[in-house]
Amino acid sequence: MPIQFDNSDTGTNAGNVTLKPNASGNWSWTLPAADGTSGQFLTTNGSGSYTWTTTSSLTLTGFTFARNTASPNNVVNVSSVFASGGTTNQMIALVPKGNGGLLGQIPDGTATGGNARGNYTIDFQLGRTSADQVASNCGSMILGGYANKIDYITASSGYNAGGIIVGGQSNQISKGSWNAIVGGLNNSIDGPATTGLYGYNIIINGQGNQVTGNGFGSSFATIVNGKWSSTRSQQGVIVFGSNGFDLGTKGIGPAQVVVHKLWNTTIDAATTKVLTFDSGAASSINTIQLNGTNTCYAFWGYITSGIISAGNSKVWKVVGLVRKAGTSGTVTFVGTPTVTGPFADAGAASWTLSVVANTSNKSVDISVTGQAATTIQWYAVINTMEIAT
Repeated sequence: MPIQFDNSDTGTNAGNVTLKPNASGNWSWTLPAADGTSGQFLTTNGSGSYTWTTTSSLTLTGFTFARNTASPNNVVNVSSVFASGGTTNQMIALVPKGNGGLLGQIPDGTATGGNARGNYTIDFQLGRTSADQVASNCGSMILGGYANKIDYITASSGYNAGGIIVGGQSNQISKGSWNAIVGGLNNSIDGPATTGLYGYNIIINGQGNQVTGNGFGSSFATIVNGKWSSTRSQQGVIVFGSNGFDLGTKGIGPAQVVVHKLWNTTIDAATTKVLTFDSGAASSINTIQLNGTNTCYAFWGYITSGIISAGNSKVWKVVGLVRKAGTSGTVTFVGTPTVTGPFADAGAASWTLSVVANTSNKSVDISVTGQAATTIQWYAVINTMEIAT
């Protein structure tokens, strides 16, 4: 059966149809016996035979597509992609190209799809109130929730890495590296404006909790549930927020319990060291800081010290109450803190410890002195029950 072209029209539809082979040789195609239905298109079997194909019947190797309309999916149908064929157990990999990521929506610059995401991001959040509520920072991740946000930080700031929000609503990570918020409402991790060590912080649920920057920034800090609690820029603390007493202002920390982990090393009997989060020089962010305008802290805890090679060790217990009046006020003890050393080896008899109210740093310092020509490790866990305004 020959193929016939109608060239009788010399008007507006006049023109040429050209069939040009891509290479030399003889070419043969077998067309379907009849016309297809609306929406179908021609597909080939790879051997020259063509058939009409419906879009819904298309498959990808190893996958089966389906649509479920049965109750409870009769109101909102569910389209699905099943791994099929191959081995009994089969994994699925979605592999972006280059520095692309995985998204739950197509960015459109509005609150519907959000702004463009950062490099290597994963953003499955499906609802927001503004376009910037997306995973903008390089390598960051928003797994779900509503109106959550991870800000983009330029590479020049030194904080262009990671961050994850698991879910919840209106949570935000503004600065820092490798921070995380696990659910809750209106929680935030805010870093310093320019430079400083800042990262590895986490907020676990709760409402209005805040890891604060304050010029340098918290690091390795954790807030566990509660309302309106704050790390107050301290490093390495574990904060347990109040569940009832609050001022209704995010990050104030009006009533909370904080665990401070402090350490240092002494090598002689002539130098007094202050136990700090990082064993560095004492400051307002790596000791026991008194923040807020008017502050009252009850504190208690244990300090242990030891010479691992020699076997000498000693432990102290401290209990006290401290206050600070006004933002720049004097730090004073209420009464005298009790310092007791209930257990000690004979070789540790000369080791000393004192608790100091430090008005300069607005902090409580744990000061220790060891013995001559001896390396002693000191470690403290101090709890504070805080009321601050």
